[in-house]
Amino acid sequence: MDKNIETNQVQLFNQQGQVGQRMYKDGMEFLQRQKKMLEDEHAEEMKEHEFIIKQSTCSDLEELGLAVNRLKLKSVKTGLYGRTLVTFAHPHYSMDKIKESPQLAKMVKLPESKFQSGDNVSIYKQSLTFDGNPLEKGVIFKKNDYKFVVAFDEEVNENQLSNEVISIVMEVNEVTYNRFLKCLQNIEEKYSDVNFKGSQLLRVLLDGSDPTNPNPNIKPVHILSKPIVDFYKKDLNEEQKDAINFCLSSQTIGLIHGPPGTGKTMTVCELIYQAVKMGLRVLACAGSNIAVDNMVERLAKTDLKVMRIGHPARMLPTIYEQCLDNKLRKTTCFKELKALKQNINKQLQKLQKDISYGEKKEIKKLLTELRKEMREQEQLSIKEVIQDTQVVCCTNSGAADYIFKRDFGKVEFDLVVIDECAQALELSCWIPILLGKRVVLAGDHKQLPPTIKSKNQGLSVTLFDRVLKEFQPENVSRLLKVQYRMNQQIMEWSSQYVYGGQLKAHESVATHSIGGESILLFIDTAGAKMGETINENANDKNKSKSNLGEADLVKIIFEELKLQGLQEKEVGVITPYNAQVDLIKKLFENNNINTQQVEVSTVDGFQGREKECIIISMVRSNPLNQVGFLSDYRRMNVAVTRARKFVCLIGDSETVSSDKFLDEMVKYFQEHGEVRSAMEYVGMQDVHFNCGFIDDKAKKEIKAEGNKANQSAQQQKPKSEGQKKQKNKEQSKKDDDKQKQQNENAKKQPETSTKKHEHQEQEPRKKFSEEELKSQYTREISIFLMSSAKELKYDQINSFQRRVLHELADSFKLYHESIGTSAIKDFVIRKIANSEGTQKNKLNDNDSNSDDDQEESKQNKEGEEQKQDTKNKKKNKKKEQKSKLPQGILIGTSDSSNQKANSSTQNINQSDVKQPENTKVSLGLSSNPVVPEGVQGDQKNQYQEYVLKKQQEQQEKLKQQQLLLEQQKQQQQQKKANKQKNKDKKEKKDDVVDELDDLAFLEKLAEEKKYCKFQLSSGKKCGVYVEMLGSDCKYCDSRYCIKHGLPEDHGCGDKVKKDAREAFQKQFMMQHRGEKPLRQDQLNNLQSRLQDKIKQNIDSRKIKQPEKNEKKK
Repeated sequence: MDKNIETNQVQLFNQQGQVGQRMYKDGMEFLQRQKKMLEDEHAEEMKEHEFIIKQSTCSDLEELGLAVNRLKLKSVKTGLYGRTLVTFAHPHYSMDKIKESPQLAKMVKLPESKFQSGDNVSIYKQSLTFDGNPLEKGVIFKKNDYKFVVAFDEEVNENQLSNEVISIVMEVNEVTYNRFLKCLQNIEEKYSDVNFKGSQLLRVLLDGSDPTNPNPNIKPVHILSKPIVDFYKKDLNEEQKDAINFCLSSQTIGLIHGPPGTGKTMTVCELIYQAVKMGLRVLACAGSNIAVDNMVERLAKTDLKVMRIGHPARMLPTIYEQCLDNKLRKTTCFKELKALKQNINKQLQKLQKDISYGEKKEIKKLLTELRKEMREQEQLSIKEVIQDTQVVCCTNSGAADYIFKRDFGKVEFDLVVIDECAQALELSCWIPILLGKRVVLAGDHKQLPPTIKSKNQGLSVTLFDRVLKEFQPENVSRLLKVQYRMNQQIMEWSSQYVYGGQLKAHESVATHSIGGESILLFIDTAGAKMGETINENANDKNKSKSNLGEADLVKIIFEELKLQGLQEKEVGVITPYNAQVDLIKKLFENNNINTQQVEVSTVDGFQGREKECIIISMVRSNPLNQVGFLSDYRRMNVAVTRARKFVCLIGDSETVSSDKFLDEMVKYFQEHGEVRSAMEYVGMQDVHFNCGFIDDKAKKEIKAEGNKANQSAQQQKPKSEGQKKQKNKEQSKKDDDKQKQQNENAKKQPETSTKKHEHQEQEPRKKFSEEELKSQYTREISIFLMSSAKELKYDQINSFQRRVLHELADSFKLYHESIGTSAIKDFVIRKIANSEGTQKNKLNDNDSNSDDDQEESKQNKEGEEQKQDTKNKKKNKKKEQKSKLPQGILIGTSDSSNQKANSSTQNINQSDVKQPENTKVSLGLSSNPVVPEGVQGDQKNQYQEYVLKKQQEQQEKLKQQQLLLEQQKQQQQQKKANKQKNKDKKEKKDDVVDELDDLAFLEKLAEEKKYCKFQLSSGKKCGVYVEMLGSDCKYCDSRYCIKHGLPEDHGCGDKVKKDAREAFQKQFMMQHRGEKPLRQDQLNNLQSRLQDKIKQNIDSRKIKQPEKNEKKK
């Protein structure tokens, strides 16, 4: 079936929502379409993984958190009941040494990664790229800052691993895909098998049979005949009791719909307890390991015999007691298993020693036999454990484990319970369903669905959602209405707009709060120019988004909550985009906020969790008013309902209000909570405005993305909204044309600059366009603003790059200057904290720009005149704006920033605030604060009082800052005056010389040459008359007396040594020019000739002695 047809059918099924509307005609159509959708999903997942692995280097994967490189094998042992555990760490890792040496501990610490216990990994030989042929495949058992412990089901090639430098790479889970394919085969077989015990259940789910019809495969005693009165949990409410009774009395299927905080998991555990007491054998499953572990923890507190099946590496340590591997310890065969394990470890230790090849071969053969015997003993132990188990717990895909086939055999479960069913793929639910006679599904289809990567959206329809739409709700499901988590105001929004007003808050939580004035807080960034930034990674197909301004506001709200007495672990931060998560985490770390305590995560990572306070950053703020996947109401429903006592929502009301559901949410926050404008934080150093940058390419991407995501939302909007949107589109087109024209003009200016360095300046233009440079520099400056660094420096950049940086630094209100005299200069950006810094920034900026203009004007005077004209126009515009702006609209900002901030606020409130030209407003105060739309009555007065109070506080801060500035200016002026006096005294003679004419100056120099210039220790010159008797120094071109005439005496000794050294080297080279070093045989020959010559001279002296004696006689 064509993908487009498949997607259209799914959208039609979701939009109609009519009871009795079937998605599949019969079981055969279900099998065909599910297989096609599964293949498409797997192909897309593999394509994405291969793209990342093959197109990325090992260092790129390490930066993405998908690999850890440069590891060595440290130890091998047998653990986890027969599995091989291999430890990998840095080559220099040693636990004893890192305790003694902090430097070594820092060096061997592993980089941050996305690996978690239970992840499937591949072990590769270290190389630049990976070829897809790993040495081994295993599962992460443990992971800390210094080492990985990987579990392998089979024996590993220890020699190969120990001799290689290793990389650990995350892998796609092929096991799950193969289990899904096998599940489809099992459904096809059992669908046509009349004797299958669960055939009635298959007819209901695949053919649409009536779920209330009697099930002949179930014993009458296993169906509840009268309501249960004696419950294990005494505090259950009426809806929970009714849901339990309904599911236990159902013939084939029962659903428990549990909205956030309604105690769904507790109800499921009570249902399992009551089912076991009725004599039923229960299989309890869930889509994730954490959801299964939550059920096991609750069931373990009862007297039920519970067993958890799965890899121990994926379980919580608190449930190891219920783990299958741990229960084997209590069996009669455990002693033999323990002896076998010890023997295997001994043999592994022998392999690590230096032994012969033959001995190694024998040991490996023995290990194979020992492992086989251990598995046989383990199988006997498992059968013993199964006979004593009442409830088996595992994940949905874990129900296809070999243990079920090998050890459970033909064991059938009377009841299958699947928790969090609305989050799991339908095929994953079918794996445990085929093991039972009837099923209970628990979940909430109005929270996040399973993540789907393929364009074919058929898999996104879960079994829970499909059953609710195909049958009458009263025949298959029960709704839990009382919630025990949220304050009444938080719950009311979700109840009203998502659950049809059916939720109720329990009296224990209805009024609880953190002690503040409001439960809901909305910070509106509309008009504050806190735009989103698109973060594109070359190794990732997806583009994530971030918003620096909103990240700053998140930090401020978090600090306010801490001042109210909340602990860090009680606050959670939720945002839809991974890039925003990383940005907030870095911001928190730079401000010494413990990110291990404060949980910052995406909406998907927070599902099923709760916090006392939740801060939500919506990120999206763009001129096209596109919201992307925020238009999915389930995403915001999960985000808001994670909070117990307080919710802070940060977003751009103009952007998010383009979606109908988000618009209703914003209005609810405005009506029932506190509203602040981001403009109230103007003047605070920690908040950045004008920080978003969206180029033409990004606008097109946002527009295309928004057209797909908001297609359904646009059809629901009234005509008036559509007309407004059409006007906004026309206006955005005009803005795009203007921006393109400005970019073209900006590109033309550098082309007419200096030709001397043309080859140096044109190279960056080929690599980066102006838009790409702006995007790159914006990200770098944003990171610099979050860090504790005070200076950001760019080395050797051209005038085109400097111009872009000047503009961006101005928009960020940072000090900036160019350093150097050539066309290629260094560029420095520094943080400033007061208005004086901004004024200095302007001066330095003008100086640096003027330097560039002087260099370029030598070869292009016309370009200089054009730049000067544009500068004059900008100055005139700024003066006009200064004269037109009303005073006191913004406070706490510098003079230069006031012009920008005032102009922006004047544009924002131009329709609301109209002041006469002659009226005078006191400094720092607004006589009539602007109230946001929708705020009326007492809230309007409270808002105005709040704004006036804030303005008064800022006015006091401004006065203090002005006093400090005045004191600093006075001190600086005094220092300058003192310096000037000292300078005048020292350079008095030089000043006199400057006033003389050229002839007098030359006479002055000639007169000074008549006296010795040697500087005495007292600071005065020698002053001896040397015109007639003295010596000139060729090194310093000065004349000295006889006493100080030597260069070594008057300070030129180093130059004399250098001159002598150069003369010696020159003479040596002249004497030995052309000579080559002698060989060893030549040296030996010369040595022997020298010895012969010496001996000859000695002999000649002995002969001449008698002749001398004779002459004397």
